[in-house]
Amino acid sequence: MIERLTSVVVAVGLAIFGGICGSCTTAPSSMTPASPTVASVMVNGTAPIIGSMIQFTAIAVLSNGAVQTVTTQATWQSSVPRVATVDDTGIVTGIAVGSTDITATYRNVSGVIHIAIAALTPLPAPPPPPVPVPSRIVAAIGSRRFSTDSATVEVDPSSPQLALSRSVCHAPCALLFASIS
Repeated sequence: MIERLTSVVVAVGLAIFGGICGSCTTAPSSMTPASPTVASVMVNGTAPIIGSMIQFTAIAVLSNGAVQTVTTQATWQSSVPRVATVDDTGIVTGIAVGSTDITATYRNVSGVIHIAIAALTPLPAPPPPPVPVPSRIVAAIGSRRFSTDSATVEVDPSSPQLALSRSVCHAPCALLFASIS
């Protein structure tokens, strides 16, 4: 009878422990924590001018708050490829004047930036090249006419400037003025 009583106590104890613990196990759990998901994607870059290329970047903000650069893992797209193209690495090339959206998609989450492609503003024309100044001037003190290696110089006594005569000046200008010190 004692054996039977012991068996009943053990059975009741196991039933109570099983009811309290439910699905408790003493073996280590094989569950891993959930991977963070992508909360948003940000696209950064400045619009190139026609004919130039600019590297854009894609940044993923994860559900755990971490920030990750995903430029090379993202899929890139331009909404108007005739205005700007974008390659698989995020390099944007300006093709024509206009606006387009550049989209980077990472793990089914997209980020977009709107850009406007402008034409290169032409620079003003450079000034004409300077007229070469002769290295040797032959003159007589008090004379109003001087000879140089490449021109004849006449001096106006009322003005402290030299004037090269047009007939001898081989530069693209008609007159050249120089200060006399």
